Amino acid sequence: MCVSRLLNEKAATSERWGWHGFRRAWATRRKVLPVQDVMRAGGWRDVKALQTAYQSADPETVRRVLDIA
Repeated sequence: MCVSRLLNEKAATSERWGWHGFRRAWATRRKVLPVQDVMRAGGWRDVKALQTAYQSADPETVRRVLDIA
């Protein structure tokens, strides 16, 4: 099942975030998961679009990267 329908319903109730804001937050929270699974669940067909337009760095993940020795 694609999460797009659920996100669309949620975005319709929020003026602040909008559709793409919810998709970006959803994709960013899942960037630690296998990219193929995130693409399938989120409805992306292109890994480049997912990783460049929807996933972004976040302070928590950057700290974890820096802490790995």
